[in-house]
Amino acid sequence: MIPLWVIITMLVAVLYAASSIIQKYVLRGDFGSLTYVMLICLMNLIYATATLLIIPNFSASLLNLALGITSGVLGALSAILILHSIKHDEVSRVIPLMATTPIFVAIFAAFLINETFTPLIYFAIIVMFVGSFLLSFKFEAGLPKKIKSLELVILSNIIFAIATVMVKFVLSNGLDYTIYLFCGFFGFFLGTIPLWFSKKLRHNFSTNYKIFRNLKLVLLSESFALIAFLLVSYATLIGPISLITSLKSLNILFVCLFAFVIGKFRPKIMKEEFEGRVLWTKIIAIVLLLIGTFIMVS
Repeated sequence: MIPLWVIITMLVAVLYAASSIIQKYVLRGDFGSLTYVMLICLMNLIYATATLLIIPNFSASLLNLALGITSGVLGALSAILILHSIKHDEVSRVIPLMATTPIFVAIFAAFLINETFTPLIYFAIIVMFVGSFLLSFKFEAGLPKKIKSLELVILSNIIFAIATVMVKFVLSNGLDYTIYLFCGFFGFFLGTIPLWFSKKLRHNFSTNYKIFRNLKLVLLSESFALIAFLLVSYATLIGPISLITSLKSLNILFVCLFAFVIGKFRPKIMKEEFEGRVLWTKIIAIVLLLIGTFIMVS
């Protein structure tokens, strides 16, 4: 029987993929990635307030609270880097690179919370990493060339991996699930507050009419992301964090699928490369992802 955390994580992968595709569409043209983050900042303040109201008994150690809020701040920094990368590169190349996160999570988890696995599981993580890395390259004159945002995405993944291990630690250390959710939302809000101190960014935010024109899409994208966050937080509570992070990389498969379908039938909305050598590279990469997933689920 497939464990519950596996089913939840696969659903999370679909939701995050849908959110990423919508984000790419919203960030087209002159809609800035920092403007998008500032909008999410306000939404996380609302989430934090709503969560605080439903916590029956707010009781937690100072260490758990500090680490929970810090994980939210790190999540905000990671989001800023990823959204910038999505705006300036193909989403079907940026998101696959996020599958390097399990490598960093496995390393940090082994040293910080003593979470270890069999050699076969680590092999599966490496297979998924190779598949993701293949997806991130584009070809020019027949030669592979890395995407412009490679370094930013890798840095984002390291930051997110640290935050992920922090989340597993506090949940395993007795922090109530709803209190953690408050810490995550409030931490994200704190991590994005500095953007509001920039006069230029505040002006861009207040005068950007596209915010209102795309508000429904932003709300849809962030609704998917919110549900995914709630589900993956629960999966982290009941399952091994390294494997959850690896399985979440299946969102790469769904991002490529969504991007292909949209590019094929609505090219004006989104145009991604799915021809010739690029197509075969993506097929090989997806097969590697599926093999890695099968090994872990088995």
